Amino acid sequence: MDILLWIILGLIQGFAEALPISSSAHLALARQLLGFRDFNFVLAVGLHAGSLLIIVYWFRRDIAWLWQGIRTSWRDVTIWVVKRGRNPLDRPSERRVPYFLAVSLVPLAVEGYLLRNYAVSVFRDENWALVLLILNGLIIVATARWTRGERTLGDLRLREYLFIAATQGLSVLPGISRLGVTLCAGLSRRLNWYEALRLSFLYALPALAAAILAEAPALVQSLQDLPELALGFTLGLMVVIPATVLGLRLLMSSMLERRTLTFFGYYCCMLGLFALVYFAVGF
Repeated sequence: MDILLWIILGLIQGFAEALPISSSAHLALARQLLGFRDFNFVLAVGLHAGSLLIIVYWFRRDIAWLWQGIRTSWRDVTIWVVKRGRNPLDRPSERRVPYFLAVSLVPLAVEGYLLRNYAVSVFRDENWALVLLILNGLIIVATARWTRGERTLGDLRLREYLFIAATQGLSVLPGISRLGVTLCAGLSRRLNWYEALRLSFLYALPALAAAILAEAPALVQSLQDLPELALGFTLGLMVVIPATVLGLRLLMSSMLERRTLTFFGYYCCMLGLFALVYFAVGF
């Protein structure tokens, strides 16, 4: 029976991670509905490793583009730092994107570290995760309805990268979608749809990697303390991979654009409200 539960959790994690609907909130809800009490926050973070592998592969060209940007511009940046000449990152250009991304990761890391304990508490209390899921939905609906723009990543200023990174940091809390809030933050800065998606996943890569590395010792300890979970966790991790691919194919298809983002917002609101009523009535 536990094997089936792990497969279900893997499918939920993989598919939800690629969509703006908070995989952690869905895992917390599934944990409650399925009565899987041995499944905790650390194991949930561990399942994200499968999604991380697929996201790295899917956006490998964007990662290579960032690296190429650093290779072609680092000399100009070094000269500016040493000689205090003309700042090569002053004018809008794609060459400044890797540097702005790197700088904005600092507040993202600090925010994730500070909110980690709150995230564990929220995961244990499904009601809070559902409240945050509703909030996530409202943010998506508002953003999809009232934001428009055609800017690119090279047009953004450093303070705008810092703002978007700060919203990404909130996604450590179950119920707040990593993709959802970052996508909405990018759209609010008048990025076009594809550029906002790119930026969301480029931020997701270091955020996911850092979370997995931070929880790795606790994950190993959990599997050692409960070795019967090892097989199920491994199977769940394997299921995450095709489920993430399916979610990414749906998200990146021509079916979905800014105007259909509201569907995910309404979904989050309805699921959160329904589940809160369900648990309150005590079915």
